[in-house]
Amino acid sequence: MTLNFNAQRTPRAPFRLSPQRRPRFGAVLALTLLIGSASAWAERHALLVGVSNYPSLDAKLQLDGPKNDILLVNSVLLRRGFKPEQITTLADGVAGAADPTRAAILGAFDALVARAKPGDYVYIHFAGHGSQQPVDKAHPAARNEADGLFEIFLPRDIGKWNDTIGRVENAIADHELAARLDALLAKDVFVFAVFDACHSATLMRGTADDAEVKYRQVSPSALGVSQARIDLAQADAVRTRGAPASAEPEAALAASSATPRGRGGYVAFYAAQTTETTHEMRLPAGHPQRKSYGLFGYTIAEALGAAEGMSYRQLGQYVLQRYAAQNVASPTPLFGGTHLDAPVFGATASVPVRQWPLVQEKGQLSVAAGVLNQLSGGETLALVASPLAGPTELIGHVQIERLDVLNARLKPVAVGDRPALAVDQIPAGAYVRQTAPQVNLKLRVVPPAAGAPTRVATAVDAIQKQRPRGVELQWVSSTQEADLRLATEDGKLWLVSASGALVKSGPAKTMSIEIDQPGFEDKLTDSLQRVGKALNLVRISSQLEGTAAARNLELTPVLVRKNGARAALASLVPSLFDGDVVEIGIRNKGKSAIDLTALYVDADWGIGVLYPTQPGAVNRIEAGASDVLKIDIHDGTTGLERLLLIAVEARAGAERYDFSFMSQAQLERTRGDQSSDPVHDVFLAAGFGEQEGVVTRGAKPQLPGRTEMRLFQWRVVGK
Repeated sequence: MTLNFNAQRTPRAPFRLSPQRRPRFGAVLALTLLIGSASAWAERHALLVGVSNYPSLDAKLQLDGPKNDILLVNSVLLRRGFKPEQITTLADGVAGAADPTRAAILGAFDALVARAKPGDYVYIHFAGHGSQQPVDKAHPAARNEADGLFEIFLPRDIGKWNDTIGRVENAIADHELAARLDALLAKDVFVFAVFDACHSATLMRGTADDAEVKYRQVSPSALGVSQARIDLAQADAVRTRGAPASAEPEAALAASSATPRGRGGYVAFYAAQTTETTHEMRLPAGHPQRKSYGLFGYTIAEALGAAEGMSYRQLGQYVLQRYAAQNVASPTPLFGGTHLDAPVFGATASVPVRQWPLVQEKGQLSVAAGVLNQLSGGETLALVASPLAGPTELIGHVQIERLDVLNARLKPVAVGDRPALAVDQIPAGAYVRQTAPQVNLKLRVVPPAAGAPTRVATAVDAIQKQRPRGVELQWVSSTQEADLRLATEDGKLWLVSASGALVKSGPAKTMSIEIDQPGFEDKLTDSLQRVGKALNLVRISSQLEGTAAARNLELTPVLVRKNGARAALASLVPSLFDGDVVEIGIRNKGKSAIDLTALYVDADWGIGVLYPTQPGAVNRIEAGASDVLKIDIHDGTTGLERLLLIAVEARAGAERYDFSFMSQAQLERTRGDQSSDPVHDVFLAAGFGEQEGVVTRGAKPQLPGRTEMRLFQWRVVGK
């Protein structure tokens, strides 16, 4: 299920209703949960919804786990600092809880929206059955459903399909929840939402009769929706699929770079993709007093009992690790949101933990992360037994001995008094963690000519000697190949493209920095970092050749001139004008989902994120799904601009690939005394370059077999 909510200032995001160091469990799941420190949130709220029994459904579709899930989650929240009066519970089979009917659930949601205040923290948990129904074509949310189906959550009083009104009676559609989540975010609150329900048109078979396992999905046919009606809705969606709202590069850039006001933001955990089912089972496995729980919610609670101070991203990684350890190949949980690196239930920001699962195969060690993930050739990474391991719980180290765009081959190494581990000593489920980023940007720069102002010469000399973090500058002569040329005229230091001319006025004005201003040296370093990052991004994309993913990712680029004329986008570098529109149809023809990131590199070295369409949104395009990316061209920037699409086939049990972190603000055409956007963190500022052990120009990078990068270029020439 994707719930697209659109409050102003708030990211539009999808919500789907759908080792060594392990916690020990007692006979009745006695989780040792750590109580968080005093929170700085203005107020906390929780809405817990669990539906186990459905009077209108067949006996085999009744569930046992949701009531247990809600009791477990309630216990977790109380131990994490929530007060009983802050928790609203709607669940059948839970003493003192309200009945989870449609009216009660939506009413409780509306009441939550009404009482929430800026700076509040809201936790939402849904457990129960999910299904689908044909979209109402008149509803605005219909355009967001590529398959022509609304995902629905089933309350206790769910009815049957009513062809007269065009919906399943009493069902709660995704867009109804979306509107309420949108209203919460519009009030500047933080939302953590967990949806533990299935949403698939096909009921999973094979183990459905196992007494230990039940699937939280009801097929549309069980709700009275005919297959003919489903087929009609899906066929109609293919014929009428429209483009999403236009995405202007500068608007997307501003959205991806801005810091949300107050504490507003969201994190969403989804139990399954829309093509999968999730399940409940009797847990802990093999224990004589085990009970039925949703595997997803139970594993989250297990993680909360395993460590303190984890981020939401680490929590998600733990869930994936535990699924793999239990040989759960499906479903694939998804994790999205604007604050995945924030601490769970925390009130303050934390340093992001960058880590990846270690792959051990035939005695070789590797990770599915590389240059685009900001790793460096020869870099040493820490080895931990669990994604929740604390900073002092290292078990060893590995070093990158070969680095490609999205892969790294590793070898154990000794660091300090800690010896190198043998490969067979490394536990299954281990992670590698980046502890000291060593990312370098390579930028070939021609320094200013002799006679430059003293302040410029002094700044350049300092940069040459100090080698600022995050950028590797190669100072070359004017006769050598270069990326950038520095020139001084009219009291400014001009950053001239090595292949371009110095332009002092007009829309194509060369970027410059006023020399006689406070902070000139910092602005120069910052500018070189940003230019290097954008150039290296384009440089890597231009090296790549098509891979197997090209057969599955179908792109249809169309240029729509401002007079309405349509034509295929030229393969070279067309000239575009203010008012033109670029439309790129995107279709996943394969049998596996694809994670897609679209980065827009403008003429002012800004990198905007156009897909996912909003910060934190899930960027997964499922098998058979399609979308359209619209880009309005205007003369806010002029010159060579590029659109880079990075598509990676989703891997079972792995996190999403999302390269939105590469975004950066544009450089001002003239950087004067106005406030700049300085580099606060190497993870945000540093990109990647041609480093030792990294593929270099002219070489063919070794990519995962299902990866594709496409580069589109055009020159914006104004009106």
